[in-house]
Amino acid sequence: MRLAGRLAGERLQAAANSPNPVAQAQALAQEAQGLRTQANQAARQVAVQAGGKAAKAAGRGILGFLRPFTRVGHILWLEVTGVFFGLFTLWFAVDLDRIPHTAYAPGWLSGPYHQRILMDAGLALLFTYLALSSFWRARRR
Repeated sequence: MRLAGRLAGERLQAAANSPNPVAQAQALAQEAQGLRTQANQAARQVAVQAGGKAAKAAGRGILGFLRPFTRVGHILWLEVTGVFFGLFTLWFAVDLDRIPHTAYAPGWLSGPYHQRILMDAGLALLFTYLALSSFWRARRR
């Protein structure tokens, strides 16, 4: 801005000393318009930079405030997930108990319930592992 003002002042003095003042005035008007455009662009750029810095500072402040809550929220999420996995474990364990006990006789692999027994037992073990590992991960945090 200072440089633009200094240039404009020098041009005005040069225009006052020139033989054709009308042509010089028109040239100065065009140059002043160009300087105004440059000044407006510089002002916009400064405003954008200041806005960006303010937004960055606000974001850091919000993240700093929410950091403890995110930790607690993550622990709570792991525990709730562990409870749901535990419920699925119970579901499959109860389903194993519903199978007639005669199905567990020595030849159960060739019986009508062998697929159901294997599937229920496998899923009960899988969900037990997931429930315990979820609680273990929550405990580590």
